[in-house]
Amino acid sequence: MLQIHSRPQTDFDRLVRDLRPRLYTFCARMVGSVVEGEDVLQDTLLKALQAWPGAERLDSPEAWMFRIARNAALDALRRGGRTEPLDDHEHLAVETADALSQRELAEFGLRPFVKLSPAQRACLILMDVLGYTLAEIAPMLDMSVPAVKATLHRGRAKLRALAATLEDPAPLVLDAAERAHLARYVALFNARDFDAVRALLADDVRLDLMGEFTRHGRAGVEPYFGNYSRLLGWHLVLGVIDRQPGLLSYRDGAIANFIFISWRDGRITRIRDFFHCPVARGMADARPLAEASFPEGGAVLV
Repeated sequence: MLQIHSRPQTDFDRLVRDLRPRLYTFCARMVGSVVEGEDVLQDTLLKALQAWPGAERLDSPEAWMFRIARNAALDALRRGGRTEPLDDHEHLAVETADALSQRELAEFGLRPFVKLSPAQRACLILMDVLGYTLAEIAPMLDMSVPAVKATLHRGRAKLRALAATLEDPAPLVLDAAERAHLARYVALFNARDFDAVRALLADDVRLDLMGEFTRHGRAGVEPYFGNYSRLLGWHLVLGVIDRQPGLLSYRDGAIANFIFISWRDGRITRIRDFFHCPVARGMADARPLAEASFPEGGAVLV
């Protein structure tokens, strides 16, 4: 683990740079969403930055950061009413079951993880996804090593059982108005008519170039489209990313990025662009929406 005993800002920046991909993976799997995972990560980094100058000597800043991420994820789950009660027997020391294989993890995706208790979820992510040891996980979660071992055992068993029985979710519906807004954005972007795209921005628009920066207001957001105008070989299509309607950007025939657009009265109020988040793109279940997905009346089943 990283060892940092001073509090200069450069140390914090280095810590964030080294841990960001792992922290994001942890947050996204904890809340079951590649999109919300970035929001939880941003909350984690803000809380960590605020606490950094006054932090006591840290023998393990890595564990300290994951404790903050765990608490930020739990806060997000509570706000959404998505926490499940802990298993009363979760902290009994038992032999650890076989670790989840990479094949199993890929097949599970994000959905089954959110059916586990928060403690089970955190232990499985840290060990089976991120590769931490029992001794490293214990201080991250304020648990004993036997408790981590027992939680892993029960979480693995429950996850394997869930994966075999998880039902397909009910279809989501994208209404005609939202589809029309997104389709207009796609058409203007693909025609490289960025002046027309800029005209769609609300005065209070917000841009989140995830993992890089946030900009507010038209003047701050308009240069974003200039960057895309200089990139060749890109085009957008309407798509669904982790069961949320959004835009997929293709380059050389492959999905290279995804973007979410929010609207109010026909104006763009927020853009969330994951161009700089390769970990999120690798985790997301993203696919284009064919015209056949749109039944008569304009709605689309996602």
